[in-house]
Amino acid sequence: MKDAKIAGKYSKGTTSPTSAQVLTIGELVEPKYPEYQPAIDLANELFEATPARTNIPIRRSFVQNKKDGTPSPLSNLVGRGGRGGVVAAKLYISLIWRCSARPFNTDVPPRTWAALLGLEDPARKGARRITNALNLLETENLIKLKRSRGVPSKITLLDESGDETPYLAPSEAYQSGEKTRDIYFKLPVTLWTEPKAYAQRMSSGALVMLLILLESGSGAPTTLAEGTEQWWSVDIFQKRYTVSSPMRSRGTKELIEMGILYVRKQNVSSYRGQGSFAKEKVRNVYRLQNAALVRSNKSLDRPDLPTANTFEEKLRQLPNSMRAKPI
Repeated sequence: MKDAKIAGKYSKGTTSPTSAQVLTIGELVEPKYPEYQPAIDLANELFEATPARTNIPIRRSFVQNKKDGTPSPLSNLVGRGGRGGVVAAKLYISLIWRCSARPFNTDVPPRTWAALLGLEDPARKGARRITNALNLLETENLIKLKRSRGVPSKITLLDESGDETPYLAPSEAYQSGEKTRDIYFKLPVTLWTEPKAYAQRMSSGALVMLLILLESGSGAPTTLAEGTEQWWSVDIFQKRYTVSSPMRSRGTKELIEMGILYVRKQNVSSYRGQGSFAKEKVRNVYRLQNAALVRSNKSLDRPDLPTANTFEEKLRQLPNSMRAKPI
């Protein structure tokens, strides 16, 4: 599908979220977000344009700090405060999704990106926020912009590391180049296309924690509804990601409330010589679940679930033993 076709459908007047709504009991059990429906529709249209890409590949360098301690591009974006950073981060991920083949560029206008992200007043206010986000991404050397009067700027992807390297799909680069540099993880597109509008609703903290957990392998491909357990020491987490404790806590809480993260407490073994009366230490153990899991087509192709068409329908029909633990 050409950029113009995607852009044309959302050229004017698209609505998006403005305020919270009171939910009925039924909606609390299976919440719907009609205010995000235009964004969900557009995400599904983008998915149909690139049906082979069921997951968005993102290099580890976008999330992890450099070896010398220099903050990652993600940390730079969300560390600016306000909502501009999370808009820029979501936009960059959306650009990777859209620009899946050479020459890795697009001229989709700002109002369309604003509609995809579920921003308020996408034709005007939302479009301005996207323009600001594009400028920020250019400053961080994550994209190049070719501006022309009267037409949308041409956006060309650059490498996730922010070092101005031209973009190349990480799977292709990994096979032919520096393997360590091109290690990547995957973000499920279902987070954008499902009726619960997970990605569109996420705050900066939730998005950061989701990307960190995916990068750490908690969302590894699986046919089950549970991901891989993951934990970090405080020192390692800060050294690797430079995320403040409040952001980590808020993001974790939000992902749990969305139903895509399960966290449990685990006792940490005492060091030798501390004795039985030493203060017990506990750590949080994280596990992504449900729509946050990376899934291959095979994991959704279950002949024992013949009446299920969507991921959520398949999940509901799984035996209890294969579901994630309740929150």
